[in-house]
Order: sequence, then C-alpha cells, then structure tokens
Amino acid sequence: MKYVYLTFGFAALGLAALGVFLPLLPTTPFLLLAAFCFARSSQRWYDYLMNHRIFGRYLRNYQAGEMTSGNKAFTLTVMWAGMSVCAWFMRKRLHVVIILAVIAVCVTAHLLMLSRPGRGRKRAGKGRRRTPPSLREESEFR
Repeated sequence: MKYVYLTFGFAALGLAALGVFLPLLPTTPFLLLAAFCFARSSQRWYDYLMNHRIFGRYLRNYQAGEMTSGNKAFTLTVMWAGMSVCAWFMRKRLHVVIILAVIAVCVTAHLLMLSRPGRGRKRAGKGRRRTPPSLREESEFR
C-alpha cells in the first residue's frame, strides 16, 4: 500500500506543479493530496514537500487555516479569470456556466474565511453561549 500512496503522491505533485502554470488546473487540492499521500508513504517526501521553498509555507499556512491577503487576491483573480474564460467558451451550455459560477462562489467563500497568518482562526463555541430571548422567556414559565 505504501507504493500506491507514493505513486499517487508523485502524480498529485506533478499535477500541482502544472497547476502553477495552467490557470484552470487547481494547485491547492493536488498539493493537499500529495501531502496526504506522502504522509502515509514516505516521511522523507512529506518533509521535503512541507519544507519546499515554494509550496512549503503555502501548505503549512493552509493546514493552519491561514492565507496571506496577497495569496488570496492572486488566487481569486486567477480563478475568476479562468472561470470567466471557461464560461465564455461554454456560454451556449447554460448548465455548465451555472456549475462554474457555483464552484467559483464556493471557492471564493472558502478562501475569504481563511485568516491571515499569525492571527489564528476564531474557534466556534468559544465563550459563553447565550439563550435566545424567545427560548429564555419560554423556559422561565416552566
């Protein structure tokens, strides 16, 4: 099984590298897949990927739920440009254009929810929970 993960890791890394130059090929999912596969097959390659001069900081920030404002802006600009070009070519197939738009909106929302490095993520459930007034009033009568 180790060699299967290693093979998929190298394939994903190759696709991620291509994604840097081809705007319609996503880089991040392939990098995450490569890291996942290398973590299960080769500590050496996992460490190499996590400490890579280009991909390493990006992967570590993404795993921490962080992304710099510059990376967000660049990623969103390239993604929307690529999606717009695809939508223009597929303009006669409305369902494809709608699917592309939904994907672009979802990816945009996901990226905008990532915090900047060093700021940390806001954790859900932190602090005291408040009962909505409508429920509070109802429970006072019981």
